[in-house]
Amino acid sequence: MTLPSPRPPSAGGREPDSIHQPPGSCPWAAEQLRRVLRLQEGSGPAAESRIHARTRMLLSRMEAELGAGAPSSERVTDHLWSLLLRKGQGAAARFFRPYRAGKGPVLWVRLPDGRADPLARERVEALLERRCQELEDSGLDAARIHHHCRGQLRNRMGETELARVLDLTSPAQTTVLGRLCGDGQSPGHNPQAPKGKG
Repeated sequence: MTLPSPRPPSAGGREPDSIHQPPGSCPWAAEQLRRVLRLQEGSGPAAESRIHARTRMLLSRMEAELGAGAPSSERVTDHLWSLLLRKGQGAAARFFRPYRAGKGPVLWVRLPDGRADPLARERVEALLERRCQELEDSGLDAARIHHHCRGQLRNRMGETELARVLDLTSPAQTTVLGRLCGDGQSPGHNPQAPKGKG
């Protein structure tokens, strides 16, 4: 079963009930996400409860990543794709992937079944740059991290490998992050914090 590419509903379309989505979220994104998750979870009261909970969680995470402002529908779907992919839900993520259908640079990503999926490389790179900019809150060099991460994007890379790159958790990225933190600890570690005795 296939679903149409995520897009805002028409002016006369029915929006999902606000009780099932976090404040400020895109109604069309919430509806599309629920439709995709139903393919994974099935139907019934228990499944619907899980779907609503996961939708709220994913949209809240997406809004935190996007920050203030009114993001384009393309940026919304790119972040949903990234979130689902990073959580190991590749099948659901593919409904939101930044698919390259026309001209432009392509990033070919290998799927678990051996096929290659053509992604819009510039959208993947822009998403990665936004992910790296989030590291500025930890006092890290976002530009340096982005340059290093961008260099790991290559044709025929696996979907799981791409998820690690977007999650900033590949071995090479972990090494760079550790060096930039000064003492080899994780980005959230505070080297000024007092250490316990013993």
